[in-house]
Amino acid sequence: MATNKQRFVLCIDDEPIIRRIFAQTFSGQDEFILDIAATVREALETLAQCQFDLVFIDIAIEGDRMAGMRILREISRLEIRGRSRGQPMIDAQIICMSASVSLDEIMAEANSLDCVIFIKKPTSFTVQYLRR
Repeated sequence: MATNKQRFVLCIDDEPIIRRIFAQTFSGQDEFILDIAATVREALETLAQCQFDLVFIDIAIEGDRMAGMRILREISRLEIRGRSRGQPMIDAQIICMSASVSLDEIMAEANSLDCVIFIKKPTSFTVQYLRR
């Protein structure tokens, strides 16, 4: 059961090694509850069911170099819909990640959709890096 101090994290990435690093990073602790989605469909289904505090989105998923932007737009739509219904919303902090899409290609739209950080892959996705 979640406590007030726990934070919900979603990692959306189709690379098994990235998902494994995220799982290792968040195992054995109580502060963060991690959910992982490997496909766009899985991500959209998960986002429709749970509110997350922190969402890591790979921009290029399943061979579609801009699939992550579709997910980012859906997060924004879900937040707007929730607010219009008077539902309490926790605005997720969005981190976009990509090896094949440059920040320049998505920056304007990603910023307008509340992406707060862009991580260029490959990077040192170590346990220490992610916890920072």
